Amino acid sequence: MKKLISSFAILLTLLLTPLAAQASWGIWNKSSKYENFDVQFVDTMIEHNRQGIEMFKIAAVKAKNVSVRTKAQELRRKMEDGTTKLESLRDEVASNANKSVNMDLPGMKNLDLSELVKASKDDFDKEFLDMAIDHLQGAVKLAETALEESNNPKIKEKARLIISNKNEEIEQVKKLENGING
Repeated sequence: MKKLISSFAILLTLLLTPLAAQASWGIWNKSSKYENFDVQFVDTMIEHNRQGIEMFKIAAVKAKNVSVRTKAQELRRKMEDGTTKLESLRDEVASNANKSVNMDLPGMKNLDLSELVKASKDDFDKEFLDMAIDHLQGAVKLAETALEESNNPKIKEKARLIISNKNEEIEQVKKLENGING
């Protein structure tokens, strides 16, 4: 009987240890409608940035307007820096958790860059700027969701920073678009 109880105690410990670890990492949030939201947020934002970087690389080469090319290069550098910081946050939040990209989270969608690549030189700048605004707004929406869903202060701090930075970038891109179209 003692062996059975001891075996049961070991089994129970093995089963509960990962749950305790998840709770301490801040990735198990009973009040969230998303399982492992913090991991999904960071991993999905990293993927979102990677797709944005590809879009900005295309625009840095193909844009007709010099100001659009310059803005694309600037946004690419910012996104690369932001991705590095998100990867560090990922290590802090849940380095041992499986990768969990969820492009069904609010504001997320896979970028289809084929239309951008095919766009004529005359149409490219407008199409790129519209796509860039939409992409940046997607990051804001996901970050707003993180403020609602996460209990982790580091995730909330990152979300507030993303909202502030991306809203500023959206205004810059809109101003650039208005200048080109005006």
